[in-house]
Amino acid sequence: MRRVAAFAFFFFFFLWFSMPTRKPTIQSRFFMRKVPATVARKDYLGSILINPGGPGGSGNAMAATWGPKFSAMLEGRYDIIGFDPRGVNMTTPKLGCYETEAQAVHATYKQTILGVPYDSRGSSALPGGTRARMEHAYLTRYGTHRGRSREDGLNFWGFSYGTILGSTFAAMRPHLVKRMVLDGVSNAESYHNDIYQWGVDGLVDNHKTLEGFFDSCAEAGPERCAFAKSPSGKVSTSGADLHSRLEALYSRLRDEPIPVSKSLTGPGILTASDLKQVVFRGLYSPKLWPGLAQAIANAEAGSPQLLYDREYGNYEEVKPGKGNENVFNRYMEKHGPPVTTAAIMCGDSEPAHKSLDQYAEYIHELGKSAPIGEIWALWTGFCASWKIRPGQKYDGPWSVEDGLRKTSRFPILYASLDADPVTPLAAAQKMAKSFGNESAVLLVQEGYGHCTIAHPSLCTAKAIRDYFLKGKVPVPGTHCKPEPGHLFPGNDTKSVSALSFEDQKLWDALRGLEDINTQFRHHL
Repeated sequence: MRRVAAFAFFFFFFLWFSMPTRKPTIQSRFFMRKVPATVARKDYLGSILINPGGPGGSGNAMAATWGPKFSAMLEGRYDIIGFDPRGVNMTTPKLGCYETEAQAVHATYKQTILGVPYDSRGSSALPGGTRARMEHAYLTRYGTHRGRSREDGLNFWGFSYGTILGSTFAAMRPHLVKRMVLDGVSNAESYHNDIYQWGVDGLVDNHKTLEGFFDSCAEAGPERCAFAKSPSGKVSTSGADLHSRLEALYSRLRDEPIPVSKSLTGPGILTASDLKQVVFRGLYSPKLWPGLAQAIANAEAGSPQLLYDREYGNYEEVKPGKGNENVFNRYMEKHGPPVTTAAIMCGDSEPAHKSLDQYAEYIHELGKSAPIGEIWALWTGFCASWKIRPGQKYDGPWSVEDGLRKTSRFPILYASLDADPVTPLAAAQKMAKSFGNESAVLLVQEGYGHCTIAHPSLCTAKAIRDYFLKGKVPVPGTHCKPEPGHLFPGNDTKSVSALSFEDQKLWDALRGLEDINTQFRHHL
């Protein structure tokens, strides 16, 4: 196979495309990055657009890091194209309230320390010409562009929030769905109609992931999971015991936060909120679990630095420069600003204003319903004070029963773990059912974490590969298992048995995706 370096480019269009009576005034520049196919022209199958989720995730960064692994999974037969969505990273007009990324991160750092319950990301600080453009009309534009290009449909691979983009596109333009894999499925209907209900919906399986952490830690024992042994030396043999110890640590930190004399960012104080944030991020990837267990064990024993650094250490990496010292001479972010997430999410959904008392009640509601509910409530709380409404928005229908067009051009492949902390299996079941048996199929994989790549499975990877390469749709009811030996592995753990040459290549790509995903989650 020939190897071609990835390259980047801008896609230009005017913002007022949905309002033809108005004179175009602002030009948008979508930043895109392509990892070219590596096969001969006769074996080339087209291009796949990818999206990492968020909202606010950079598709261009995803293409640069994950793209080669995706290409390897698909035998180099597709171009892999990532794009920075509206207002994200290098796409313009730029959204943000700060001149440099360091200033934005510093503001987030202060809010994290204070534990601000009511989000202060006001919409008034955004550039006026961009405020009304944070909506899904961009999907319509992209679909129109694809229809005029040489390619006759959209190939799309979306994760998490990217599944909302994919489901929305399929609802609006079913005839343009050529191949679409949606992994880590979110409930697109509640997201658009009621952001607070969407928050509740997302946590249905949260407890399953946390219980998986406790149970597998107890099973692994203190040799592979540090939290399996208490400071007194007692070895826990049940997940329930570990759960009780974590709850006791929460209570202790609420009453008496622990001073941190030394950390990557200097002295600080470890709070119960910090612990909950670290646990929340750790649930996204089982590969983070050994480090998470060690950090919790250290904090329980009175040594908080490791856990504190897992919460605040990434802030130390941000430099004070303007961020445009790159070949494009454009502002490039390592950490997406929360204001972008707020602008996209709150513009997509219905108005969600809440008073401080109403929002506090919502935080308590989610805190009771899920182990990390309060943290998730901060996420959806972005919209409590958001006032800008989009000029155009898709409001449904979202199901065949409600009038959704009966068939997409090709069935959508929804993929879901059965213990995903923020995109539960119920959401995937709901979305697949909404599109109908002729337009969607659901693949369920056993495992923990966010999206199937968090808990690698050759069965799932083969199904996705065959879907893209052969047009083979998994039969309804397909269930896959993850590879063994993945939870708290030891030095002598064998994750897979002898593999064929083709399966080994697929496994190497899959493990590479898992490694990149873990690094990303660790630095959230």
